[in-house]
Amino acid sequence: MLIDGRSDYTPLFSGVFWELQDTMLEDVDRIEVIRGPGATLWGANAVNGVINIITKPAAATQGTLVTGAIGNEERGAGAVRFGDAFADGTGHYRVYAKHTSRGPGLTSSGEDASDDFDRSRAGFRADWKTDQDNAFTAQGDITTVRSGEIATVFEPVAPFARTLDERDRLLNADLLARWTRTLSATSEISLQTYYNRESIHWPQVYATNDTFDIEFQHHVAPLEGHDMVWGAGYRLNSDDLKNTFSLSVEPERRIEHMFNAFAQDEITLIPDTLRLTVGSKFEHNGYSGFEVQPSARLLWTPAADHTFWTAISRAVRTPSRVENDIRVVLAAQPGPGGLPATVEAIGQHNFDSEDLVFCP
Repeated sequence: MLIDGRSDYTPLFSGVFWELQDTMLEDVDRIEVIRGPGATLWGANAVNGVINIITKPAAATQGTLVTGAIGNEERGAGAVRFGDAFADGTGHYRVYAKHTSRGPGLTSSGEDASDDFDRSRAGFRADWKTDQDNAFTAQGDITTVRSGEIATVFEPVAPFARTLDERDRLLNADLLARWTRTLSATSEISLQTYYNRESIHWPQVYATNDTFDIEFQHHVAPLEGHDMVWGAGYRLNSDDLKNTFSLSVEPERRIEHMFNAFAQDEITLIPDTLRLTVGSKFEHNGYSGFEVQPSARLLWTPAADHTFWTAISRAVRTPSRVENDIRVVLAAQPGPGGLPATVEAIGQHNFDSEDLVFCP
């Protein structure tokens, strides 16, 4: 899952903290859903599909917008956004802030479930040009979440387990910059970098994860009937987890370096009728080493309202921090000598990547 080219897939557990994703719907330009493996362009973990959320340029969100709603379950939701042009006329910007407050659900006995929810988010985007050929984008967001939870935590002393009515605290902050340069009518390069921080404070664990990513792409039509994109990138993930008896990892801090290169060519075999797309992604990560993820797709359009396609692709889901390094207590009770006897799930360092060969 991406927002404006920034991956929201966390390496902590191979998923997305969905409660931290709260882009203003009024700012969404389109949502692209790519069916099947998308590893050739997006790399590891783009196995079942890719969701790419693309927001509107700042020029399309000018002026002032205020929205709001109240209810008995969704207690309150509101947002304010302001957009304007730069004084020198080179570009546009917008800033926004929003807040959502949701009441608790009900238990089977009709009592409050202590799972109420508050989320606040603020951010900006700016787009500008220094000349006809060079365009720039800068954007950033910060999101905080406070949510109730009834959690069971385990301890090394009697009674070995406690039930807590706690407030989870989550934070996500990101900053992205992109430069696009037009070289000719058939050639364009782009350089994008972003930084993202996740902070998760649950009763069982406190974790932070920092991601730095940089990627270069070149989109070019080198020959008639060929539409090629190639590039390379680097990503750094650095996490820090504070161990508890209920949940721990070893080591508490881990730094991962990931390198990638890719190329894809869309070849027109018969204009407006038959198109072949071939390419591959080459990646190296610290969990499973070197991964090659090729793809070939044939698209036939015999009529304007009929399309047939077939493909063969290889994609991988790489192991995560949780699968490799975690120790989580599932149950605890008195054991010999008054020490706790526990049931635990323990990660394994010999996990291989999940491998998918897709041929519809």
